[in-house]
Amino acid sequence: MGPRSYPCREGVRYRLPCIIGKRESGSLIAFLPTLGVFFDYHREDSFQQLAIHIAQRELSGKTPAELSRFFPAGDLKLDQISVTLKEDLEGRESQDKALKPLPGVADHPGGGGFRRVSRTWEREREVSELIRLLAEDSSSICIVGESGCGKTAILIDAARRLERAWHSGSGEQPKRFWITSGSRLVAGMRWVGQWQELLEQVIQRVSGIPGVLCIDNLM
Repeated sequence: MGPRSYPCREGVRYRLPCIIGKRESGSLIAFLPTLGVFFDYHREDSFQQLAIHIAQRELSGKTPAELSRFFPAGDLKLDQISVTLKEDLEGRESQDKALKPLPGVADHPGGGGFRRVSRTWEREREVSELIRLLAEDSSSICIVGESGCGKTAILIDAARRLERAWHSGSGEQPKRFWITSGSRLVAGMRWVGQWQELLEQVIQRVSGIPGVLCIDNLM
């Protein structure tokens, strides 16, 4: 109460879980996870008395607010909620400006347009081979196959795995994949040479990130 502490006339009862075990040497050891305290004991008949003494020592002198967090919660239930986060438009605008013209003509494999593309099925050999080739510096790769055979899915799967490996501290310089198409590069172009100029800007930006440019439906 205020700046002073007063003894409580009524006892406060706690139920604290305790884990007991043995060290490699065979000596007995116990752990109070609620309090984060380890202690050794020599005889099983003295364990309970010692555990109570240590718990009282750790809890003594604490304020009611400090003690309240050691009380077990009431009825618990597991529930699921949906949370809508406000998009950081200012941060996104500054990032898009720094990457211009990439965000206008290309997408990242982890973006919304590719979230429905799941991992490939029975294409592990192709994905592994593509990862090996993409991991090499300055390698240009062309994936050829019939329409609908899974070329884009293999590319996105390999790109996601490589990005995770690069960003998990594998020692490789982290890169970022950007996927575009011929139709997106020429959309809205009004005179000859305009799309070539745009493509040069895109390549220059990807090289400076550094990144990997993927062009779908190259023909």
